[in-house]
Amino acid sequence: MATPTAPYRALEDLAPSLRGLEETIDADATMSICPRFADGTSPGRPEIAPPVAAGPAFTRNDLAYGEELGRGGMGVVRAATQASLGRTVAVKTLRTDAPREGAAGDLLREAWITGALEHPNVVPVHDLAVDLEGQPLLVLKRIEGTAWSRLIQAPDRLRAEFGVEAPLTWHLRTFMQVCSAVAFAHSRGILHRDLKPENVMVGHYGEVYVLDWGLAVALDNTKDDRLPRARDVRHLAGTPAYMAPEMLARPGDTLTPATDVYLLGATLYHLLAGRAPHSGGSALSVMMRVLDSCPDPVEGAPPELEALCRRAMSPDPRDRFPSALALRDAIGEWLEHRPSIALAAEAHARLAALAGLGPSAVDEATRLERYRLMGECRFGFRQALSIWSGNTSATAGLREALEAMVEFELGQRDARAAAALLSELEAPAPELEARLATLRAELDAEAREAAQNRELARQHDVQSGARSRRLFAGVLGIFWCVIPFAWASRGTDSLGWSQVVGGPLIFLSITAVLAYFVKASITRTIVNRRILATIVLTLGSLVVLDTAHWLGGHTPLDALRTHPLIDMGFIVMLVVGVDRRLWPAAVVSVLMAAAAAYEPAWVLWCIGLTNTALSINGWRVWTGDRRPASVTA
Repeated sequence: MATPTAPYRALEDLAPSLRGLEETIDADATMSICPRFADGTSPGRPEIAPPVAAGPAFTRNDLAYGEELGRGGMGVVRAATQASLGRTVAVKTLRTDAPREGAAGDLLREAWITGALEHPNVVPVHDLAVDLEGQPLLVLKRIEGTAWSRLIQAPDRLRAEFGVEAPLTWHLRTFMQVCSAVAFAHSRGILHRDLKPENVMVGHYGEVYVLDWGLAVALDNTKDDRLPRARDVRHLAGTPAYMAPEMLARPGDTLTPATDVYLLGATLYHLLAGRAPHSGGSALSVMMRVLDSCPDPVEGAPPELEALCRRAMSPDPRDRFPSALALRDAIGEWLEHRPSIALAAEAHARLAALAGLGPSAVDEATRLERYRLMGECRFGFRQALSIWSGNTSATAGLREALEAMVEFELGQRDARAAAALLSELEAPAPELEARLATLRAELDAEAREAAQNRELARQHDVQSGARSRRLFAGVLGIFWCVIPFAWASRGTDSLGWSQVVGGPLIFLSITAVLAYFVKASITRTIVNRRILATIVLTLGSLVVLDTAHWLGGHTPLDALRTHPLIDMGFIVMLVVGVDRRLWPAAVVSVLMAAAAAYEPAWVLWCIGLTNTALSINGWRVWTGDRRPASVTA
């Protein structure tokens, strides 16, 4: 054997009983080991030997032996027919090559322990006697079945022999029966010390029996002095591939019911993973795995079950389940809540798909897919919680899904949807609440600005009140188009101040009457108010200027010469301040103002043409198509 490394030497110092067992562990770490003294006796109570220890010896000679059922390191089990009762039993005796004293003591202890544990999951002991050579023999109920370990490795056989369609559920219920047997043993002050699937037998009708109590030890609360005490164990014993750290028999190690709880956890690990938890290429690596008690993760195992397994296998006994019954109940609770757990697992798959879509919707199809997955997540988690309100995985998943969608809706600036989702959380994250408050403030500000813009657009909508403007254009057009042309046909010499000053006054009066009848629509928007104000201002200006010319001693023609300029200003004001589509009338007004300046005799014709152009242009603009016009604010 190679020179021991530093860790190996340290391990040897902690567990002296490991010496001499390296080859056994190297060969098969799943094999039970029980060290022997030089005289062949086993640790514990070597002074107890048959037949004295067995009490009054009864030599059983009514057994007709049949086939061999099994063979261990020190004993052999054979089928036998008990003639007195005519039944088939199992008889365990010593192997011919076994050390007599040590093996006999082991067999006696197993008989005493098994006989004291009258439990449905412990093989019944029919009798303890001696054979013709004075060596003990143990008469047991014959169990026809299969080692549990074989059924774990062969699910097809499990289905064929027991009709099992849900192997995991079946194995877990078998495991619960093992826990019950171990808990009963603990109540009787007995530790098994060698629990593993191989030491559990399953009968043809699903009966479960915990076997091989040969390494069992007594707790302090038992009064049976024939058994070794757990506190006195100073040697390595058990199955290395399943051992608890305290079973290495280091100084200060103490075996307690928590040790069997660990072994149950190791058995559960085997059930989930299909292999023992502690494996390695050498005794050193196996023992180091025992010390670490951190088996490899089980791929595909339900996370909740794996968590129960790791708790049961905690290196510190104080962190394990307080009893075998507590572990059994935890498994039962998982089975009871399995539908809820399955729903939560399915919802988590949808949640993973939801997370894979990224933080924002790329297109409408992705957005719809996001909402579909969110709906399935929420439904699945809520259904899981309706079945089992204590499903923490579903609670956490629902929260994660809701928070993910809140993040998405915040990114989409949908405060209403984000608030609805956030209200479903019992204690929303402060950061999300703060972001929602910020978004609401931004949206409120944008809404106010949009409202202001809509009002501004309404005020400058040239289509609003167009009917009233058409009325103005039609009625005023008739007067200020016809009258100038009528005066022009009579000649400028016939004009008087009553006509020059009275004309604008007449137009101003007509404007006042029209404004009164359509005041609701004409004052509704700023555009209409500007048009009305411009008309009134222009006509009022003409009245003032004409009156000034009259009082100043000027001729009526002198006063009329200013009208084209004022009309031009009026129309330009409409183009700039109301509707740019009136530009043709503005062009005509400029040309007519220039013509009137060039030849004063043309002034009435120029005024008539300007008014006509404005009336036609205004009527065309306000009675034509309804497309928004270019408006100057």
